[in-house]
Amino acid sequence: MAAILVALNEQTVSRATRLDFPTTKNASEYEVLLLGLRKAKALGAKRVIIKNDSRLVVGHFDRTFMARGPEMASYLAVQYLGAATRQQISWQKWPVLANAPPPEVFYKILSAPSAAQGAAHSVLLIARVDWRDTIIKYLAGKEPKDVAERRRLQHRARNYHMIGGKLYKGGIYAPSYDIIRPYLAAKSSLRFTFIAIEYFSRWVEVELVAKITAAAAQRFVWKNIICRYGVLRDIVTDNGTQFDSAVFRAFCQNLGVTICFAFVGHPESNGTVERANNNLLEGLKKRLVGLPKGLWPKELHKALWALRTSQTWATGFSPFKLLFGDEAMTPGEFTAKSLRATAEANLAGREISLDLLKEHRLHAISTMSKYGEGVAWAYNQKVKIRHLAPGDMVLKRAANPATMGKLESKWEGPYIITHSRRAGSFYIATPEGQQLDNTWNAKSLRNFYP
Repeated sequence: MAAILVALNEQTVSRATRLDFPTTKNASEYEVLLLGLRKAKALGAKRVIIKNDSRLVVGHFDRTFMARGPEMASYLAVQYLGAATRQQISWQKWPVLANAPPPEVFYKILSAPSAAQGAAHSVLLIARVDWRDTIIKYLAGKEPKDVAERRRLQHRARNYHMIGGKLYKGGIYAPSYDIIRPYLAAKSSLRFTFIAIEYFSRWVEVELVAKITAAAAQRFVWKNIICRYGVLRDIVTDNGTQFDSAVFRAFCQNLGVTICFAFVGHPESNGTVERANNNLLEGLKKRLVGLPKGLWPKELHKALWALRTSQTWATGFSPFKLLFGDEAMTPGEFTAKSLRATAEANLAGREISLDLLKEHRLHAISTMSKYGEGVAWAYNQKVKIRHLAPGDMVLKRAANPATMGKLESKWEGPYIITHSRRAGSFYIATPEGQQLDNTWNAKSLRNFYP
């Protein structure tokens, strides 16, 4: 039997083989097909049009016929796998009378079937529509008209980037950083902790340090974040000198990371990590009941593990599940010998969990949106609207009003609002025109009337 390949320039390539094993007519039709596909792949063909006069072979591929028996199912599986490697493949029913006699060619002997005979396996066909196209178009500025679809795509595409015309997915989206200080000095003189939390999954990373320096902050970000999860897009921090320093700014600039500073004297603008601080401290207090307080470094990882494996109100899932696709395995499961404790059952369960991970993350996004709306509504009930605009003269709250005397003013100024970054966020300057570096929330400002 022979297969003939015809190029666009009318050049013909013929290949033939002799089947040296018992077979059927239908199996021989498949052998001819696979012979031609293998040669087309070797020649680097990008688009293949297959012309065949077998109703069975063509019917199997366009799903009009079912593959009956293990032999046909095995050949069909090999055929699908071969087609999946092509950029484009199409079929044409070729009349029997149109077959031309093949030229004289050398042939080789095929001693075994091309498809392994055995139990039939399921084959997953790759869709011709690439799921990345919608994200690439969105990043290029082509937004869908439907509002719900645009909002869903906005959440989905926020962690993707176009670099050199290729789509890349980032690691952790935008962590927030803070420092917990001071703890009771331990034997190793560790008194401070750097803490970072990722906004979406609420995953927490913590590092113990003896001193708070810009170099320590740089090591923490490099070791605990960059080397584990990849380069970030944004970093949200408070206005500590270890973050607002030339060393840390240069480090982030070299990596292409944007630093976003929270409002001065307004911890709510960095509220996610502040709540993580409180939760971590509460967990440590419970771990240290009846123990010397200087042992807190040894108990810190246990309190951290409790944060990572506990369900959060904002997402409805634990950070561990949103990051790895499944809940953490507890020692009790090994003792009870649950299904996840066995290698075979755990492997099958992991495949299902990874398939459902995307659905869980989309559900978490929806839950976060509803949770944010509820928190915003409750907060807005207590907010007093202050009408501030560029050019207004204002007073700002003192840096440390707790140290001020009873008869001293808790406000400093006057200052002039130069411009607004977003609603409730202002840049201010002295009357002489000296611009202050940080942004100020309207809660820390009030009108000044000379």
